[in-house]
Amino acid sequence: MSQDTLTDAVAALFRSRPHEWIDARELMTVGGNCAWRSRVSNARTQQRMRIDNRWEVMTRPDGSTYRVSYYRYVPETLLEVAA
Repeated sequence: MSQDTLTDAVAALFRSRPHEWIDARELMTVGGNCAWRSRVSNARTQQRMRIDNRWEVMTRPDGSTYRVSYYRYVPETLLEVAA
């Protein structure tokens, strides 16, 4: 699959679920295991999408921690487009 096709697939996922936080692990399955971050970046720049990011620290049963990233697409409002 080409880079543009993967970017389009990531953008389509975001557009299908506006304002919903999407786990980065799901984005990996759509945008490519190693390239999903680049596809999110491309969606932001090439398709001019506002994509926010947040993360949570999770704790494993053994006490060690890891981060889980989440992303969401925030469509422009009509007021923003008119400004």
